Amino acid sequence: MVELLAMASGGILLSLSLHSFYHNTPTTGMLLAILFMLLLISATRKSNLKLPPGPSGVPILGYLPFLGENPHRQMAKLAKKYGPLVHIQLGSFPGLVVTSPRLAKEVLMTQDQNFASHPQTINMEYFAYYNDKDKIRRGIASAKLGAYFRNLRRLVALELMSPKRMRFLEGVRNEEMQRMVHSLLEDANCADGVANLNSAISGMTMNVISRTIAHKRYFGKDLADQQEAREFQKMFHTMLRWVGYIFLADFLPILRPVTRLFSTERAMAETAKRADAFLETILQEHRQKRNTDEASQDFVDMMLTSPGEDGKYLDDNTIKVLTLECFLAGTDTPSVTTEWILAELLCHPEVMHRLQSDLDRIVGTDRHVRESDLPNLPYLNAIVKETFRLHPAAPLLIPHESAQQTQIDGYDIPANTRVFVNTWAMGRDTANWENPTEFNPDRFMDGKKSEIDIKGGHFELLAFGSGRRRCPGMPLGSLLVNLAVARLVHGFRILLPSGMRPEDLDLSEIFGINLSMKVPLSCVRIKPRLRLDLYQLMV
Repeated sequence: MVELLAMASGGILLSLSLHSFYHNTPTTGMLLAILFMLLLISATRKSNLKLPPGPSGVPILGYLPFLGENPHRQMAKLAKKYGPLVHIQLGSFPGLVVTSPRLAKEVLMTQDQNFASHPQTINMEYFAYYNDKDKIRRGIASAKLGAYFRNLRRLVALELMSPKRMRFLEGVRNEEMQRMVHSLLEDANCADGVANLNSAISGMTMNVISRTIAHKRYFGKDLADQQEAREFQKMFHTMLRWVGYIFLADFLPILRPVTRLFSTERAMAETAKRADAFLETILQEHRQKRNTDEASQDFVDMMLTSPGEDGKYLDDNTIKVLTLECFLAGTDTPSVTTEWILAELLCHPEVMHRLQSDLDRIVGTDRHVRESDLPNLPYLNAIVKETFRLHPAAPLLIPHESAQQTQIDGYDIPANTRVFVNTWAMGRDTANWENPTEFNPDRFMDGKKSEIDIKGGHFELLAFGSGRRRCPGMPLGSLLVNLAVARLVHGFRILLPSGMRPEDLDLSEIFGINLSMKVPLSCVRIKPRLRLDLYQLMV
């Protein structure tokens, strides 16, 4: 087994299993012939373009082997050496690393139309229902710019993220927040005050999203269908791996016929098949309940009655992709960010105590935090922004791709260039921030930095991207992070394990579909700060 590193949602994870080739002579010969052709092409390829500066890489693969397990960090090193615009060759495709707010604005806003597409990958064939017959890349993340994409974005904005819809679903969010604090206290009482914050936060986030999308709960206790929940959990965690998985053939398309023979792709195809069957069941259940007293008016219901860009109803495959995207994008980012915030608060107890004082003053101690309290908590908002700065969930955003050749800062950018906006590096750049490695929410409380928000207009802080491809789930994602942190910090004294000092907490990261903590907060101590009756379930 030989593995090159991989690319997941803005990072690089390439996996090429050669084991099968040693037992398949025709395949071995095909691969060797292709690699020989690539070597010849690589050796003779020349360009008269004025490309940005960057490292040379190696024949065929370019710079791919050097990106490492944390490509955002390696790309930050390249920016320090070559500047804020770096050219890297990624197999057959040119790559561009952008590491300054000014140039990020050029890509994401000024030339937004040219850079608005995402590269097509092999997993799109399975999870975005792409096929050679209709040539449609379904879903918001994978669709090309055009009427289809605009219609889907408008649908999400109106039927999922509009203020009216958000107010309608406030009860769902409050109920799942209450279940979270209740289960944490219940578990802590059975484990000498120790609780698993990671599990509680991710379960709460998933249930909020699944109830919003399909009126179902899949995590925690008191589940309506335990078997269905177990099947979903298994499928979802497997799917998380595959959705961010990029094959070597994504960078060397000439290898595409060969990758179909790999057991890796067959395993991904099997996961996609199970996901499709699960989603088909959800659609059929909603169709059966429509126009009955059991109709839930969730997002699946909205999609089933919504017109496509041609005036007809959305096709089933589009509904399935949108449902998948909501599950995947809507759950991981809020839970990962909430965990990073709590980790930073554990490392900076003075910040946590100040936030608790704010919460006690604004909310009191006779009730839990409500969504209506959040606008009155500027220090909480500053903590959230400071965490997005230091620990962006998508450190390279989702890669963009140039539709045609253009120029940036006097350099030629070829068509089909893969573009990585390194938000992680920009958040730690002394040109943008004073003492950038220091966790200091006060930087957002006074002066010019206090005006910075996460809506995509301030390019030094791109928590949800910007331009046409800005994450459409930003309103819900931001709300969940703020509310979860407020409920947890107001409701509990959160402490490190006995004997651990703040400086001992491991803040290292693991690069995947999101930039998560390498060592999750699965063993912290909690003590209730409010009356015990406030932690009881009232549902």
